[in-house]
Amino acid sequence: MSEMAVELGNDQTATSEVMDMEESSSLLMNKDKSGIIYLSVIPPKMNVSMIKEYFSQFGEVNRVFLQPGKVIDKKKKKKYSKSFEEGWVEFVRKSRAKKVALMLNNQRVGATKKSKHYDFLWNIKYLSHFKWAHLNERLAYEKAAHQNRVRNEIYQTKKETDFFKENVAKNDIRKRKKKQKAEEEKEHFIPSDSVKLAESYSETAKGKEDRIGLLKSLFAPHVKDSD
Repeated sequence: MSEMAVELGNDQTATSEVMDMEESSSLLMNKDKSGIIYLSVIPPKMNVSMIKEYFSQFGEVNRVFLQPGKVIDKKKKKKYSKSFEEGWVEFVRKSRAKKVALMLNNQRVGATKKSKHYDFLWNIKYLSHFKWAHLNERLAYEKAAHQNRVRNEIYQTKKETDFFKENVAKNDIRKRKKKQKAEEEKEHFIPSDSVKLAESYSETAKGKEDRIGLLKSLFAPHVKDSD
């Protein structure tokens, strides 16, 4: 009996712990009753304060985040423009967020033709089971990914610069060696005119020797007879 009681007591303890965990998680879910809508398009010249003021007409708005658009300038690096690409709006009550998404999706931003946003339509979606913490996680991930891309670009640029410098240094060395070789060849170079002059001189000297030899052979017998 005592062993069965102990086993029963352990089972009840485990069951109570599971129930406590389920209750605590349900309390956390019920505690955060906020709802978030996603805006895939932000009308021109609308900012955070204007978006919050606009949607506050339909319910209490807690937070707004708009993703700035990026413009690539040839002279400067990427910079943030005054326009926004997308946005998130957090309502205090998720029921209100759902109603706003259903009511305003594909509806004109401006109510009258005189409005500068009359030709723009809202593209709104309610994000079920999505909380502001999820948005922060996404933004943190995108920031880390952006920093990683920047580091890779810097590394690649440095690598290309080092490769270019190395090639320039090698080219300078080749030029210096080529110049040095040309100077050495110039020092030991004999102009073709000098070669021709030397050859003509040698030929002239040889011809002179041949003529002297010929004269000696011609006049040698006469010299002997006179003796």
